[in-house]
Amino acid sequence: MKLNKIVLSVALLSSFAFSTEQSKVNMDEVASYAAQKYRVSLDAQNDQGRTQLVNEYLQTSQVADALASSMKDDIDLKVVTKLFTVDIWAKKFMQTINPTDEDLKKVYDAEKPKASSKYNLRTILVKEEAIADKLIKQISQIKDIAKQTTKFKELAKSESIDPSAKTTEGEIGFVETNKLDQNMQTLLKGKKGGDLVKLNIPQVGWQILLIEEYQPEKIATFEESKSLLIGAIRQSALKNEINKLVTPQTSPIK
Repeated sequence: MKLNKIVLSVALLSSFAFSTEQSKVNMDEVASYAAQKYRVSLDAQNDQGRTQLVNEYLQTSQVADALASSMKDDIDLKVVTKLFTVDIWAKKFMQTINPTDEDLKKVYDAEKPKASSKYNLRTILVKEEAIADKLIKQISQIKDIAKQTTKFKELAKSESIDPSAKTTEGEIGFVETNKLDQNMQTLLKGKKGGDLVKLNIPQVGWQILLIEEYQPEKIATFEESKSLLIGAIRQSALKNEINKLVTPQTSPIK
C-alpha cells in the first residue's frame, strides 16, 4: 500500500512538472520545434518525450531571448533569417497549390513527360578483384538468364561481404538511370538483361552488378507523371508569386 502511494506520488509529480513546463511555452511552437529539429510528431511522444521536448524548447527560447540584443546586428543571423523566411514561406505556399486532374492533364498533354530508363540490379561485394573475376566466370558460364540469376543469388548470400546481401540475395531493385552517378551510367550504357558489370569501390572492394532487366526510356503514363506534374505546377506558381514580390530595387547590381 505504501509502495502504491509512492508510485502515485511520483506520477503526480511528473504530471505536475510537465504541466508547469507546458504552461510556460506555446505548445504549437514545441510541436514545430520537434518537427523541424527531430522530424518527429509531438503528439506521437509519450509523457516523458513530450516533457523533454518542452524543456529543450524552453531552454532554447530562453537562450535565444538572452542573445537577442547582442545578436541583433549580426550579419550571419540576418542572412540566415532571410533565407529561412523565404524557405518556410515557399514550402507553405506550394502546399496551398492543389491542381485538379484537369489542370494536370493539360500540362501532361503539353509536356509529354518521359520516364527515365531503368535497370533492375543485383549486387555482390567482395574484397579482391581476383575473387570478383572468379565469381564473374562462374556466373558467365550459365547462358540461361533465369538460372544465371539463381546462381547470382546463391553467391550473393555466400560470398558477398555486404551483410544485407545475405538476406536480400543481393537485390537492389529498379534504379532510374538519371539517378546514377556519371561513372555508373557510363559502365551500364548499352548493357541489357543478363549482363554483368564489375567496378572498383575505393577502400571498400569490388562490386559485381547483375542486370536482371533493362527498361528503356518511354513516355510516362499520366498516373506515373502525377507527382512530377504537381511539382512542376507548384514551382511555376511559386515563381510567379516571387516575381510579384520582387521590386525593381532588388534587381542585381550591374
